[in-house]
Order: sequence, then C-alpha cells, then structure tokens
Amino acid sequence: MEQGDPRPPHHIKSEEAEPRHPHITVEEEKQAWAQEEADVSKFPVICVIVKSEDEDEGEDDDDEAQWSQLDRSQGEKKRRSEAGSLLAPLSDSDDTDEEDSKADTRRRHTDNKHLKCSQCDKTFGDRRILKRHTRLHTGEKPFICSVCGKSFKLKEYLIVHMRTHTGEKPFICSVCGGRFSQKGSLMKHTRTHTGEKPFSCLICSKTFSAKGHLTAHTRTHTGEKPYSCSVCNTSFSDSSALGRHTRTHTGEKPFTCSLCGERFAQKGNLMAHMNRHTGDKPFSCSFCGQKFSRKGILLKHTRRHTGEKPFSCDMCDKTFTYKYQLNKHKCAGEKSSA
Repeated sequence: MEQGDPRPPHHIKSEEAEPRHPHITVEEEKQAWAQEEADVSKFPVICVIVKSEDEDEGEDDDDEAQWSQLDRSQGEKKRRSEAGSLLAPLSDSDDTDEEDSKADTRRRHTDNKHLKCSQCDKTFGDRRILKRHTRLHTGEKPFICSVCGKSFKLKEYLIVHMRTHTGEKPFICSVCGGRFSQKGSLMKHTRTHTGEKPFSCLICSKTFSAKGHLTAHTRTHTGEKPYSCSVCNTSFSDSSALGRHTRTHTGEKPFTCSLCGERFAQKGNLMAHMNRHTGDKPFSCSFCGQKFSRKGILLKHTRRHTGEKPFSCDMCDKTFTYKYQLNKHKCAGEKSSA
C-alpha cells in the first residue's frame, strides 16, 4: 500500500456504516445519533485490545513478566463482570491459553468487528450499533412519545411518529410542491408524475407504483382476507379497507373541509367535496374528453363507451352496467322461490 493511501489493507474489511433511516432528514439523524452517544456510556461492552501480528511476535520478555497468566485471567473475569449478560464472553473458558487468545485477537482484528451479540453471535465495530441491535432481541422501546405514550426502539422512529401530531411535512415534491411527512411517501407520490410502476404481479403481470398496492392486489388472486372487523367480523384484503369499514360502525369522520368545515368519513369524499368549491374536474374521459370531479363518476361514465356490465344476477346471470340496476332487478327465479 502506497504511503499516505487512506484505504485499509485488502485483508482488513472496512466497517460498513449503518444505513440511514429513509424517512428522516439529515439534521434529524444527527440529533438521533447524538442521543445514542449520550446514552451509550450506560451500555456495558467488552473492549478487545487489537495488536498487529508484528507486535505480538516482537513482545519481549519484560512484557511477559509483567503480565502473568493469573493476572490475565483475573483481568478477563473483571471485564466480563462489567459487561453483564448482553455481550458474549471473549472465550468459552477462563483457562484459554495464550496462543488461543492471540489467535482470537487476530481474528477480531481482521474482521474489524470486536463487539459480539450474545443472542445471535453477530459482531459489530461500534457499540452504538450493537446497542440498537440488541433491542431486536430484548424488545426494549426506550423512546416514548410525550403526546400519546407510544414507544419505539429507535429515536428515528419516534421522530417520524411525532409528525403525526405536529403535522410537519419536511419532504417536498420538486414537481408540484406537495409536502409529505415521510420520504417513502414522497417517493410513492413522485411515481404519479413519472408513471413508474416497478412492482409487478407474478400471476397476471399487472404493475403497480407501490408495493402495498401489489400486496393488496395479490390477495384478489389468493382470496386472502387477513383483516377482520372486530364488530361484525367482516374480513378485508387490506387494512385501509378495514379502516374505512370500521367508520361505518363508529361514525367517525376524520376528514374536514378547510373551507366550510363539513366532515367526511372517507378521504375520497372530502377530495370530491373540495372540487365543488374549486370547480376542479381532474378526471377526464379518454373516449369523449368529458371531465368529472370524482374518479368513481368517471368509471361509471366510461362503461357507456365500453359496454362493460360488471354486475350480474346470481339467479339468471343477467348483467348490468350499474349496481342500482341489479338491485332493482326481479328475475323469474326470485319470483318462483317466493
């Protein structure tokens, strides 16, 4: 390696930095790590002294005399006691001889990771990352929301959660100026401008802009409905559908018009209502160009062009363009069974 080259030798792996949380800003990440650094002194660790092979081979007799086998054994016991139960011991036995100890030290030096998780044997080069990792095993959630009391494993998760109370939306769309509380939400929104649909159904090849939409769609093939109403036991394929249904029981109307104060149970109904104030008709028919304020109205209109009749009678298999037509239908099969 050339003199002054900052790169590590090839036989030493550079410690990979923990990936940044995708939904927080750089400044918020710095604050979160500062909190971790403030708390990390309370977390017991075993520090492994790393020596190069040249230093090990060049130890003189005076150094060996200063550290007897007994002294090393006692020192190791003391470090284990201080570390507690969260970290695995450096060796399986207090009687490990000097050569095994040196070999273990060289291995840790080569891996550049000297802190070991006692639960899964994963190793780390930073005590903060180890501390965060152990919460996966312990279930500890030390970061608590001061508003609602909900707790989180990482400070970053709490930061993102707090935006549900403060309304803060730090991520801005460069195309339309829309604001979002999470970076992931901004990425999903951006695809509405680009038309990108990177998630594809393995069964029918239909593509989607969001992974959650693909997951919900896949259940139309499998018939899976994992979300069940606690009031009437009706099952749904996605959680958002369950949430909308639950409001029919509770009467909750969380969406409020900022102009007239009218409240709505569904966000789509609020958006359609807002279009009445603004006169906006963003949904356009691809056949005749007629514009509509609601997507649902456009879909019904489109059936006039396509001739689609998605509603069918179970008794006579007659089909209808609109659901109200099916509800009004009285077939011979129904009359004969009456």
